[in-house]
Amino acid sequence: VFVFAVGFAIYGFVATRRQAAADHDKARADLLVTVQSQAAQLDPEDRTIVTRANTALASLAAPEYEGDVVTEAIRHPGELKATLDRSLLWVRGPMNGFAGPAKIAETALASPKDAFLLCFVDPPAARTEKALLDPVRVAYTGGAPVELRTANVRRLTDAITGLSVYEPRFAERIHAASDRTELMKLGMELDRVPFERTKQAVKTRLLLAAIDEPGTGAGPTELDGERPHAVRVALVDLGSNQVLFRKRKDVDPSWISQAKRPTYAAGLDGCALAFDLRAELEARK
Repeated sequence: VFVFAVGFAIYGFVATRRQAAADHDKARADLLVTVQSQAAQLDPEDRTIVTRANTALASLAAPEYEGDVVTEAIRHPGELKATLDRSLLWVRGPMNGFAGPAKIAETALASPKDAFLLCFVDPPAARTEKALLDPVRVAYTGGAPVELRTANVRRLTDAITGLSVYEPRFAERIHAASDRTELMKLGMELDRVPFERTKQAVKTRLLLAAIDEPGTGAGPTELDGERPHAVRVALVDLGSNQVLFRKRKDVDPSWISQAKRPTYAAGLDGCALAFDLRAELEARK
């Protein structure tokens, strides 16, 4: 009986180990199939979009501004609107937030769909504080109302974080995972990536960027951080590496009423900038 019990225990231990190994192999295989099937929907050019965006942003955020430019592609009435109705990538951040891929990734992650973006792709009817305040409040609320108005826009971070799990390095991490816990963590990491947004982002060839220069020191800084400064705005065709327009404009929250300035200074400045810039571009003949 003793020998039988020992033998049965050994058999059970071995069987359990084999089953655990089989489960581990299946979990690994399932993850790899998911990654490979989704990655197969991305073509080679899609995989270069982040590199192209990084190159364009580094140039736009260079210490020496390269000057304003408006190309023939959007020079005539109606062409800017048609262009902005296409799929866009969006990012905004300070000049020092675009110094290399790692900093750009951090900046993109912290860059929401803000009031400037909302007012640029869906401009308000007038430039009055009252007219601008509605989209600003929508932008501050975020969520579904903003997504509804900017359905054609994906944040640059969607491309950056999404591509990270469809590169060979992620598959190598799956192959190297030594236990089920590691595979579960990788699976959770994969689940957090919204593939449809990633796919839309990496297949987008237009980058809209707003780059904030340091403050001028000409006025006080508001409670939300807004202060007089220059903003570089550019629309870049990443497919052809062509800047469709690049403009540098000053913003100053001193025009905003005292009642709204503490809460909405940055948003109202951004929306007013978008309104002015779009009006200027669409007025060109």
